[in-house]
Amino acid sequence: MAIVLPLLLLILFGIIDFGMLLNRQILLTEAAQAGARAAAFGEPDVTGRAASVLGDQPTSVSVTSCPANADTSADARVTLTYRYQAKTPLGSLMLLFGQNAADSFELRSTGVMACVG
Repeated sequence: MAIVLPLLLLILFGIIDFGMLLNRQILLTEAAQAGARAAAFGEPDVTGRAASVLGDQPTSVSVTSCPANADTSADARVTLTYRYQAKTPLGSLMLLFGQNAADSFELRSTGVMACVG
């Protein structure tokens, strides 16, 4: 019984944290796409647009806007990085089984959209 409970908690916390991490990655991808769309249309606040979709501030934002008089062969590109902090004590439980503890993960997503000529 004493060995089964930590293993069961490890699996349960792993499922919970993986689901929340996947949800944040999907939101980050959607925010990068919205930022790229804003950059392609020449909106000035690309970071604010991406943050409004994400619901949080990304760790870092890299924006490549469309050049002046761009044709449709040019692209606007937005790369977002976000530091995800685990919500459960998964890292502490991993130490019981001899694994490296990781309580935070770096997520990255890039959105690309053709410039509106």
